[in-house]
Amino acid sequence: SFNNREIFLNAFNNHASKIVIAHNHPSQNVSPSLADKKATIEIKKASLLIGIELVDHIIVSYNDYFSFKENGLI
Repeated sequence: SFNNREIFLNAFNNHASKIVIAHNHPSQNVSPSLADKKATIEIKKASLLIGIELVDHIIVSYNDYFSFKENGLI
């Protein structure tokens, strides 16, 4: 699970104006779960409030990836 506080604390400490989040799916199925979608919505809402753009959320596996941006979910 994502820790939104740590994500944005890291962004602030590095003077970031944009962020990309990523995580892996060891199962090799890169389709986003309901929890992945909910976390992305929460992070997107928070990013809009504090002025740090969420550019993309990427799920990776050994030989594939899923981009929320490329799939119109961000």
